[in-house]
Amino acid sequence: MLSDEEILAKDYGYWGNIRKRSLYEYRPGEWGLLQDMDRLEYYLEKVNAEYTAKERYKLDIMLKRFCVDEELKRLDAVAWKKRYDRTREYVRKNLREELER
Repeated sequence: MLSDEEILAKDYGYWGNIRKRSLYEYRPGEWGLLQDMDRLEYYLEKVNAEYTAKERYKLDIMLKRFCVDEELKRLDAVAWKKRYDRTREYVRKNLREELER
């Protein structure tokens, strides 16, 4: 079993790290329970995998909805990049709010 310091130093991916910080700072009881059961690492890796898949799925839907496609990329790469980044941030913001509850 890893110590709190080792877990805090380890990278669990974008979503796993957000959940790790949220648990450690705002839900110490849940953190301690998962740590005592030796399930914290597994949980953080699982959260990262689930939210990475959720992000891909929602991002694909939103990109289609906002017409951020290969045609736009071919015609105007700068506009495509701006729209893609804005759309990704929108999706990530919503998922972050969901994850930090």
